[in-house]
Formats: sequence, C-alpha cells, structure tokens
Amino acid sequence: MCEAALGARREGGPRQGRLRRMLRFNKSTMIGLYAMTELAEAGEEEALTVAEIATRFHASKHHLAKVLQQLVRAKLVVATRGATGGHRLARDAGDITLLEIVEVFEGPHQEDELCLLLEGQAQVTEPSDRVVRCRLHPVFEELDQQLIATLGSVSLRTILSQSKG
Repeated sequence: MCEAALGARREGGPRQGRLRRMLRFNKSTMIGLYAMTELAEAGEEEALTVAEIATRFHASKHHLAKVLQQLVRAKLVVATRGATGGHRLARDAGDITLLEIVEVFEGPHQEDELCLLLEGQAQVTEPSDRVVRCRLHPVFEELDQQLIATLGSVSLRTILSQSKG
C-alpha cells in the first residue's frame, strides 16, 4: 500500500519537494478501500484470505482482519471458513461504491455537519445576540458535497477498469 494513501507523514513535509494530500481518511478506511479493490479484482469465484490480502499491500494481518470483520458486518463482504475459505464481495463490484466503504469506517455522511473551524458551531452569536454564520462554512460545505458525490459515483468496477486502462 502506498504511504501517501495511508497518510504517512514524511520528515520535512512539502519543503522536501513533495506535496501531501489534503484529504485524509483514517488507516482503517484506507485498508478497507484497498482490501475491497483486491476482492473485486479476485472476482466472484476466488476467495482471498487475510494473509493473501495483507501480503499484497503490506498491511498488518491483525488490522486487516478487524477491517474485514467490519466489512462483513456491513454486508459488503462475505467470509467463508475452512480450507477453501476466505473473503469475497457480497455484491457485484459495480454495485458497491467507494462511499459505502468509506462510511463503514468514517461513519455515515450527515448533511448537518457543523463547522470544524468553530469547534462544532456553524453559527456564532455576537455579543448583540445577532447570529453570524461562519464565512468559510459554505466553502467547506461545497467541498463536502463534491466529495460525497464523487465517492458515491465511483464503484469498485470503475476502479478496476481505470487501473487496467
């Protein structure tokens, strides 16, 4: 798994000529996204074990096992025990979006999320009791809506077709 995707911090950051991504998901989300793409690539017939998936992108088997358990609980993955067991997608790769996977780990998107800059308050009350909306809130709200739309429109099949082309 690429370090940038996991949000690994590099000494010196951008001053060393490397731009860091602004959007960062937690490590479980990134492992979940990578695991789901591996399962999608394996197809309906082949079950992948935790060890096989972990080896492909150098993830902790323990962490990956926990991530896969969450994906099973979310009904995105089916787990089979036994010698021929492993993990498979629960649905067709074209029917699973990146948004569904992200929401398993980051929580469901909430339209009423409040401004992060004002510690959870989208509005501030001035001493005169006049309510003032955070000036940056509309910008972050629009970015949030674009992210949700993009993640909701990209399926695992789309990811696979882009990587082959």
